[in-house]
Amino acid sequence: MKIKKTIIIILVCLTTILLSGFTKPNSNDIKSFEFEFETNQKLRAVWVTPIVGEVSTFTTETAFKNEMNQMLDILEHYKINALIFHVRTHNNALYDSELNPKATVFGSVNFNNFDPLLWLVNETQSRGIEFHAWLNPYRVGTNYVGTMPAENPASNASNILSNPSNSALKILNPGEPVVRDFIVDTVIEIIEKYPVDAIHFDDYFYTNLGANGALSGATTILDEPDQQTYVTYGSGFNTTSATDKANWRRHQVNTMVQAVSNAIKNYNQLNGKHIQFGISPTGIYKNGNGVVTYDEFGKPVTTGSLTTGQTHYSSYLFSDSLHWIKEGWLDYIAPQSYWATNHSAASYYNVMGWWEKVVKYLDVNLYSGIGLYMADESTNTFNWKDDMLEMRTQLEYLETLNDVDGLSVYSYKYIRNHYNNQNSTSANQMENAAHLWQDYLVLPPLKSMEPILLDGVSNILHENGVLTFDRLDGAKQYYIYRSQTSLTYSQSEIVGVVGRSNDLSLSYNTGDIQNQYVYGIRALSYTNHLGSTTVTNDISMIEGASIRLATESSGQGLRFYANKPQSVLSDTHGFYIVYGETTRQDLLDAINNPINNEIIVNQKKVFKVEVPDVEVDGTYSVVITGIPSIGYTQKISVYAYYTNNQQTYISSNASIRSLLEVAVRMENLDQGVTQSKDIINEVKDSTKHIVRNAFNAYEITGIFETNHNLIKAEFIKDWNTLFQTNWTELNAQDFYNHAIVGKLSGAETLAGSRLYQFFNHTNYQLKWAWLLDYLLSIDGTVWTSRQIEAIKLDGTFESYTNLYSGNHLIYSIYNFFYESHVVGGYTAINFVTNKQFYDTVVNFSNSIYLKLDNYDFLSVGQSIKLPNPPADLSANFSHYLIGSTTYYPWDNYVVTSNTKIKFMYQ
Repeated sequence: MKIKKTIIIILVCLTTILLSGFTKPNSNDIKSFEFEFETNQKLRAVWVTPIVGEVSTFTTETAFKNEMNQMLDILEHYKINALIFHVRTHNNALYDSELNPKATVFGSVNFNNFDPLLWLVNETQSRGIEFHAWLNPYRVGTNYVGTMPAENPASNASNILSNPSNSALKILNPGEPVVRDFIVDTVIEIIEKYPVDAIHFDDYFYTNLGANGALSGATTILDEPDQQTYVTYGSGFNTTSATDKANWRRHQVNTMVQAVSNAIKNYNQLNGKHIQFGISPTGIYKNGNGVVTYDEFGKPVTTGSLTTGQTHYSSYLFSDSLHWIKEGWLDYIAPQSYWATNHSAASYYNVMGWWEKVVKYLDVNLYSGIGLYMADESTNTFNWKDDMLEMRTQLEYLETLNDVDGLSVYSYKYIRNHYNNQNSTSANQMENAAHLWQDYLVLPPLKSMEPILLDGVSNILHENGVLTFDRLDGAKQYYIYRSQTSLTYSQSEIVGVVGRSNDLSLSYNTGDIQNQYVYGIRALSYTNHLGSTTVTNDISMIEGASIRLATESSGQGLRFYANKPQSVLSDTHGFYIVYGETTRQDLLDAINNPINNEIIVNQKKVFKVEVPDVEVDGTYSVVITGIPSIGYTQKISVYAYYTNNQQTYISSNASIRSLLEVAVRMENLDQGVTQSKDIINEVKDSTKHIVRNAFNAYEITGIFETNHNLIKAEFIKDWNTLFQTNWTELNAQDFYNHAIVGKLSGAETLAGSRLYQFFNHTNYQLKWAWLLDYLLSIDGTVWTSRQIEAIKLDGTFESYTNLYSGNHLIYSIYNFFYESHVVGGYTAINFVTNKQFYDTVVNFSNSIYLKLDNYDFLSVGQSIKLPNPPADLSANFSHYLIGSTTYYPWDNYVVTSNTKIKFMYQ
C-alpha cells in the first residue's frame, strides 16, 4: 500500500503543476516508427570439420589465419550466419584443454603463443556469424598427440567400450558416472575459456558394439561389453532383458544430456550469458505412420515418421531425442535430414514434415540438416544425383514449413567447391539454388529463452560513405538496412552485418559518397531478437539530467535534454515521460495500444509534453517538477519525439535518471550544491543499495561508502590534493614520516603536523571527522584515542606530556585501509585479527558517497529479489546467510536496515 500511495503523490503533483504543458495523445494520431513486416529470421549454417580435410594440419599462425579467413570470406559470400566448427572429434581437443589431449591436427600449436580457436571464435563473431562449438561426446580415437590426461576417463581402459569385431569403433562408456561428469566438465571448460554461441553435439551416442543394436536373436545387446556396467548401475531395470537394457541405455544418454543442459543453463544464469545447447541426431527418430497428435500440454504423441530407415531411438544409438526436446533440455535440434525428396525409405518430405509437426508447440528451434554431400556420393542417393534441382526443391519446401527455423549444410567443402567453380554434382546443386542465398538472413529468435528486446542504437551518422553509430550494450550484432525511400525494414533491405566488437563506436562502409540512400540499423540481442529501429538523422536524448531548483510553489525537479538535428524537419517535438525504466519498444507498444485513451507503461500513465522552442544548436529540454521527497529514488525514463506529416518518430535512446542519482553524481564530481545536498539529506536514512563489499560478499547499505578499499582511494585523493603528493597507495613508514611533517616542537602537541592540518582543514574536516569517530569507537590501544582527541582540539589532550607524534593514530589509519596490523614501535589498532571492526563502518560513514555502476536504490520496507553471486564467486556456492536465516538467489527479501549477506559454500 505504501508504494501505491507514493505513485499517486508523484502523479498528482506532476499533473497539477505541469498540466498546461502536456498534450494528451490521441492514439489515432500516433504512427509508430515500427512497421509491420516479415523479418524471415532463419539459421543458415554450415558444418566444418578436420575429419574430411576442411581444416588443415596447423603449421603457422599466418597459414591458419589465411585458411580460416578464406573460409569466412566464403561463408560471407553465401550469407551464412552460423558456423558449426568441430572442436572435439574423438575425445581430443582443437582448443586449449586440461581434460582432453591435443588433436593431431593441432599438434604443433603452442597455446601460450597463439590460441587458434580463440582467434577463430572472435573473428567469426566479428563478421556477424555465430560460432557453435561442435563436440562428439563419446567417440574415442587415436588422433591426438601427447599423453592422455589423468582426468580423462579414456586414461583408464575400463571406461572404454569397443566393438570386438572392429576395434576402431570405440566410445567412452555412457553408463559410467565418471564419463557423464567428464562430459559436463569438458563443456564447462570450453564455455569458460571461449565465448562460443553454442555447444553442439552430433549423432554419435552409443555405437555398434557387436550386436548392431539387436534386442532379439542369437546375439543381442546383452552380449555387448557394457553388460557388467548394466548389472552394476541397472537398479530398477531387469538386467537379463535386452528391452530393459535398451531403455537403460537411453536413460544414460538422457541423464548426460540433461546434465549438460543444466550446466549450461546454470552458467548462463550466473554469468548473464545466452549460450545455446543443440544436438544434431540422425534424421529418423522412429519409423511410424507419420501422424503427430498432442497431449493437453502441447507435447507430441507419435509413433514416428513415415519412414523405414535406421532410427536413433533404437538401432545402436539409443537416443531419445523426442524426450530431450519435450523436457526443454535443448535450445535447438538439427536432425540430419540428408535424404532426397524421392528417397524410397526416408523421403525428405516425410522426415522434415514429421519433425515440423513434432516441435509445433515446443519451445525449441528446429533446423534441417541438408545433405549436400550426397550429391557426390558413389552410392544411389536418388534425386541428389538424378535431379539437379534437388537442393533448390528442399530449400523451397522448408519455406513452406512455419515451424522450421533454418538449416545447416553438410559440409563446408561442398560449398567451397561451388565457390571455386569446381565441376561436380554438388556444385551444380548449389548453382541451381544460388538465387535463394542472395539475401541476408537474420538469426532466428531462440524460443527457449526469455526475449531480450533492445532499444535502438545511438548517434547514427552517415558521412563520406561511412555509417557510424555507438555500440549498444547487450547487442550481439547489427543489421544495416538501406533504401532510396522510407525504410520498411524488410529482409531485402539488409545490405550488411556489423559483428561483435569492444569498440565504443562502430562503422560500416557503404560506399555511398553522395548520400543517395536512407540507412537504418537494428541491433540483435543475444536471444536473437531484433531491437528497435534507428535511422540516420534521428532525434536523440542527451545523456544525463540536471537538478532544477525548487521554488515556493514546487518541489525539486529534473531537467532532461534532447537534440534534433537541424536537417530534421518537424511539425512538433517534445518528450514522452515514463515513470520507471522502460524500453523504446515497450513505449511504442503502449502508444499503439492505449488503455482508456491513455498511454500506460509500468502501470502508470505516460505523459507527452510538446516543447515549443528549440535552441540554435538543436537542443531543447523539459523540466519535471513537483517531485516530492518520497519520489526522489524513482527513476524516470524520458524519450524525445518529433512529428512530421502526421508521423511520430521517437528517439532510439532514453535518458533514465532519478533525483537522488543526479544528486549523488554531482557530489561525487565535487559539483554539489545546496539543492543536491538537501535531496540527499531528505532520503539518506531511508534509502539503501546492494553492493559487493571489500570481503567479496553482498551488503545492503546506505548511500555512503563502507568499503575501506574505496575509502582509502578517496583519502589518498584528498591527501594528494592538499599536500601536492602523487601517491596511488600508502607505505606505512612513508605515510607516518609525511604525516608528522610540520609538527610544532614539544612532545605534548600534534598541532602543525600534516595529520593535524588534514583533519582540521576547511575542505576535509567535516568529510573525514567520521573516520576519527569510528577509530575512537573501536580503539583498544588507549593512545590512539588520546591522539584523536588531540586532533579534534588544539593538538593537545588534557595534561599528557607525550602524544608520540600521533604514531598510534597514523598506523591505525593505515591498518584500517589495508586490513593490517603494522606498528611503528608502539601499538596500533589491529585489523588482522579483528575483521569484525569493519562491520560498524556503516554506522559512521556519512560523507563519502557510493560510486555506483548502477543507481538502483532501494527503500526501507521494499521487497527485492536476492541476486545471483558474482561469476568469480559462484564455484561451489550453496546459499546466502542473513543473520541465521538461509536464502537462495531470487528469494524475496524485505529491506529493513544495513545488512550483511554472507556467501555460504558447499
